[in-house]
Amino acid sequence: MDKDQYGGADGTGKYFDVDSNRSGKDKDGKPNQTVSTLDLTNNPQSYFGLWWSAGDANNVLEFYSKGNLVEKITTADVVSYIAKLPNKASYYSNPNSAFKGQNSGEPYAFINFYDVAGTFDQVKFTNIGGTGFESDNHTVATGYKSITGNVIRAVPESSSVLGVFAIGFVGATSVLTRGVKKKSVLQLS
Repeated sequence: MDKDQYGGADGTGKYFDVDSNRSGKDKDGKPNQTVSTLDLTNNPQSYFGLWWSAGDANNVLEFYSKGNLVEKITTADVVSYIAKLPNKASYYSNPNSAFKGQNSGEPYAFINFYDVAGTFDQVKFTNIGGTGFESDNHTVATGYKSITGNVIRAVPESSSVLGVFAIGFVGATSVLTRGVKKKSVLQLS
């Protein structure tokens, strides 16, 4: 998609959009769930970053390793973490000069995900319902040197493979860890 109030890091160029409006309707006339998968099976990664823009309730990001779910992040998770910040208002509306202040009801942040106990080989972008999952500046790495930020503990999910999730206005960190009944942790940069 061309840059607009919903996406385009730095307010320039094109952005990635998983849009259920373009995927047709189900038998009940509702927009289909749309999934787009970044396949890394030939080169598993331990880091993934993205500019998550115009986050809405229909956006879901999942990390898999050999078919097993490693971590699932929704816009509700992002909103929950942002709500704890003293500068939470800074995360709402497009921050780029060309569209500054537009779309003030949705969060915008660059988010980094680190897998500290292994690698992941798929990242799935899902949009459920009649909106889009806008993102940009997708970044991968097989290794990283350090993870920085303030840590906020979150409620663990029922999965046995849990991780750390972090967000920041300019930068964010998420650490995916593996183990039984570990808590998700948010690091804010």
